Amino acid sequence: MLIQKRGSARLKWMPKVASTRFDLGDAVVFNVSGQITPVVAASTTIMGYIKRNVLSTDSDFASTALVPVQICVAYDEVEIDASTTVTAAMIGTVRDFSNASTLNVGAAATTGLVRILRQGSTTTKAVCSFLKNGLTD
Repeated sequence: MLIQKRGSARLKWMPKVASTRFDLGDAVVFNVSGQITPVVAASTTIMGYIKRNVLSTDSDFASTALVPVQICVAYDEVEIDASTTVTAAMIGTVRDFSNASTLNVGAAATTGLVRILRQGSTTTKAVCSFLKNGLTD
């Protein structure tokens, strides 16, 4: 789950990809159709995170309904769950995501989506800034 720690609120309503589950705080990116989809390990950009759950039981699950997305830019600070303990040696390094809710801190980045600024509220969370937000890159 992504939680904004510092930065301006830039909430936008964007169309979601149909028939896909989202959890509150999942990192998202645009697909080729201009709809948001959850970030995966191979994602090359990230634009922000979704501000609500989208479940298979929701009436709009199979549609491309508009959903609230917090847009994040380079100077924002976002706390992200990490794949393992965040150590002092990781501060300042560039990392990618394992999935839409987890930062892969166990491996060096291939794309470099975020930079770790400091340890988060627990040892398995990192406060990061976005490097490739998909809107200005």
